[in-house]
Amino acid sequence: MTIDINEICAIHVELTNKCNARCPRCARTLLGKTHPYIQQNLLEWPMQDITSMFPKHFVKGKTFTLGGVVDEPMMHSKIYEIVEYLVENQAMVEIYTNTGCSTPQTFHKLGKLSKNTNLLKMFFSVDGLEHTNHLYRVNVKWNKVLKNMTAYAQQGGLCEWQYLVFKHNEHDIENAKKLALSLKIPFVIRQNMRNTEPYNAHVYKKINGELVMSSYLIEPTYNKKYEHKDIEKKRNNQLLESHDDYKEIDCVMLHKKEIFIDWNKKLWPCCWFATANSFGRMIESNKIFAQFEKDFGIDWNDLNKHSLNEVLQHPYYTKILEKSWKIDHEYHTPICFENCGNSGIRQRYKFTK
Repeated sequence: MTIDINEICAIHVELTNKCNARCPRCARTLLGKTHPYIQQNLLEWPMQDITSMFPKHFVKGKTFTLGGVVDEPMMHSKIYEIVEYLVENQAMVEIYTNTGCSTPQTFHKLGKLSKNTNLLKMFFSVDGLEHTNHLYRVNVKWNKVLKNMTAYAQQGGLCEWQYLVFKHNEHDIENAKKLALSLKIPFVIRQNMRNTEPYNAHVYKKINGELVMSSYLIEPTYNKKYEHKDIEKKRNNQLLESHDDYKEIDCVMLHKKEIFIDWNKKLWPCCWFATANSFGRMIESNKIFAQFEKDFGIDWNDLNKHSLNEVLQHPYYTKILEKSWKIDHEYHTPICFENCGNSGIRQRYKFTK
C-alpha cells in the first residue's frame, strides 16, 4: 500500500512552534518551562514557504488542520493571511486553539471569514472557566479566552468548544455549557486517553523579583459519566499489542490519505509519530527514530531538502511502513497500534454532549 501526492486528502501541519501555554502533558513543556530545544529554535513558517509548498492547484478541495504537537497556530503572526489564502483557494481549514492568544480583532476577522465561506471551523480547547481553565492550560489567561471566543462567535463563524474533563473542572461543566449556549457555540465534552492518570503541573511566578516554581497535582476525572470508555483496560494494562493486531490498523496516512508536517517541515505518517519523535532519540523507547536517521539519513523526510512527492516516494512510505506494523519487524514501533489499532478506534477523540 502506498500514498501518491495526488491522493492526499488532508494535511495536518504545524506552522510554528510557538505557544503561549505550558500545558504539563505537552511535548514542548519541561518542568513548567519551554523545552530548551524549542526555546533555542523558535520559528514560524514564512508566507512564501506556505504558498510554495502548498500551491493553489494543490490546496483546492483539501482539508488543512492547524494545531499539532507543540504549536499554538494562533501564535503565528500571519495566521489570518494563511487561512485567507487557503480558503480563497477552496480548502477547508480547521484550527485547534487554546483561544488565549492573538487578539479579538483577529478572531473577529476569522469569524467573519468563516461565516462568509463556510470553509473555516475553529475548535476552542478550553477546559474550565475563570478559576479552573488555567490549571491544565497553564499560563492561558481567561479574560483573553472569553474575549476571543466572543469576538469569533459574534460573527457567526463555525466553531466548537471542546472541554477536556479533569477532577478539578467537573463542577464547571454546567456553567460552561450555559456560557457556550449564550455565545451560540456548540459544546462537547472531550474524552481521550490523555487525562487518565494523575500527574504534576509546574507553574512559575515572580516573587520578590525571582521566578519561583510551585507544583500541584492534576487528577483525572473518576466520574464514570466522563471517563474514557477504555480506561479500565488501560489501567489494567490490557491495551497491549499482539502479533495479529497489525491486521486491524487503520492508518491515517495510508488509509485516510492524510499527512502530518511538523514545525521543522518533516513529514510523518501522523501527529502521533511526531509526538513520539519529539526530542526523543535519547529515550530508549524512541530508539527507532535514531535508527531511521542512521539508515535513511537525517534529512530523509525533510521538506526543506526534498519535495513533498520525493518524501512520499521514499522506501519507508512506499514499502516499509505497512510491513513495520508486524511486531517482529526491524522498524516496528508500538505507535501504530496504540493509536490506530482495533480498526482505528483510538484515532479520534470520543465525545459526549
